[in-house]
Amino acid sequence: MKKSTPKQQQPHSKTSRRYKSFRNFARIRLENGAAVTQCPKCKEARQQHSACPNCGYYNGRQALSMEKKVEKITKIKA
Repeated sequence: MKKSTPKQQQPHSKTSRRYKSFRNFARIRLENGAAVTQCPKCKEARQQHSACPNCGYYNGRQALSMEKKVEKITKIKA
């Protein structure tokens, strides 16, 4: 199947209108920011549709292991 080329040149106003609408949509989305909800388990603020950074729960189950990591000693300080 061959791709067809445009029969006429598209006006600059139509091109800029298309990009302006995309830019406005992106600007509005950035202004609203990320949707933040309350974690049902620990009542801390968390981003929607992601695991809670405080307790690691998501959708009623443990999604992230929240074990504290032990620092490895690589050099002995004198």
